[in-house]
Amino acid sequence: MVTLVVATTADPASVGPASAFLAMPGWNPGPSIAVRFIGMESFANGLVRLLKHERSIVAEDDLDRRWEAATGESVDEVIFLSRHTAVSNRPALTVHPIGISTIFPPPI
Repeated sequence: MVTLVVATTADPASVGPASAFLAMPGWNPGPSIAVRFIGMESFANGLVRLLKHERSIVAEDDLDRRWEAATGESVDEVIFLSRHTAVSNRPALTVHPIGISTIFPPPI
């Protein structure tokens, strides 16, 4: 299983973290996905795949399933790169689940 890290050029805050990832040693061109993922390119480093694309992250549904169909690689988790600043103006790591939990609350 691989971890799919997603960056988009439509979000300038996503470009910096993606560039920092790719500046680290070990990255190579990833699986060829051009047929199913128009306007996207992939990179691989161990069990991590970085997917760069031109569309908004909000417009992308089922990336894990689409990745598996295109490459044969099962996806364990999907991480969307973005950058946020805390109210204190200090850099912050913001983590939130996919979707809007107030519309579809988890079952009790």
